[in-house]
Amino acid sequence: MSELAEIIYHNQQPFLKLPTFFQLNSKPVYLRQDPETGDMIVSQTASDWDDVLKELQALGELEELPDWQSPEREIYRNPLADWED
Repeated sequence: MSELAEIIYHNQQPFLKLPTFFQLNSKPVYLRQDPETGDMIVSQTASDWDDVLKELQALGELEELPDWQSPEREIYRNPLADWED
């Protein structure tokens, strides 16, 4: 889908006014430019680590998601637990 966005200048600062359909839920966004086409790409920031891990898995950078609720998961490890005087 292709829509036109409007660039508005206020105090010599450009602002991108997105159509209602493209409104984002996050305040900060990622902005990058495709080196081949020159297209500007605006992406929402992740809301939490679960979103980040899911994105990494979708990109093939992470083989499986960690099981945060696993009882075997060591939540706190005392580095001095085995130390003797």
